[in-house]
Amino acid sequence: MAGGRKLKIDLKIFEDNDLSILTEKQREIIALTMSGKTTIEIATSLGCSCQNISDSLKRSAKRILNPPVKKESLPKSEKVNKNRINYENYRNSDFSILPEAERKALLLKLDGLTNSEIAMEMETKDNTIAIYLLRARKKLDGEYEPDRLKLKKYAKDSYNRNPKKHYEMTKKAIERNKEKYSEYKKEYYQNNKEYFQNYYKEYSKKYYQEHREEILQKQNERNRRKRDGQ
Repeated sequence: MAGGRKLKIDLKIFEDNDLSILTEKQREIIALTMSGKTTIEIATSLGCSCQNISDSLKRSAKRILNPPVKKESLPKSEKVNKNRINYENYRNSDFSILPEAERKALLLKLDGLTNSEIAMEMETKDNTIAIYLLRARKKLDGEYEPDRLKLKKYAKDSYNRNPKKHYEMTKKAIERNKEKYSEYKKEYYQNNKEYFQNYYKEYSKKYYQEHREEILQKQNERNRRKRDGQ
């Protein structure tokens, strides 16, 4: 192979073996190589790099030396789709716990409609129907976890992993939604005003009892400075 890259592959591998397990492009590269062309000539002919040619020959040799083992396929009658969901198991369930959209989607599914047909019936997207059905199944199986609980759990895990990073992320989120948080805090305080007032009263009493001597000492110090100033 003068004028081209020197290959470290023994081309005799391809002579007496079945090349049908290779792709069409791999067979073409092997044929051009066996005809005496250099990697540069093959790369120019096929419009790719010399490295691609070398890698293709290496992969072809590896596939010839270690051919894939064909698995015996089961007859169609014996094939079982592990991911297939049997909705008949939910036919006698209590649908009253489901929201209207999820209940309607599940009932249509039990009538034998596909997700696309249900989406057309409910005038929504296929993905939305898939989400409705997933939530309905989880609720009926008692495995549903509301989004707010997931978020709460995520926030707790995030804090446990890296408190400083969690604090910075929370601070940025509040800054981005300052007005929203401000309005929410006002509304929340108004709705729970009595609770907060009682809470702060009790907290003040408890704090005073625990730090009584310190508070009195500071108060006496302030009074003394006022008298000295007069």
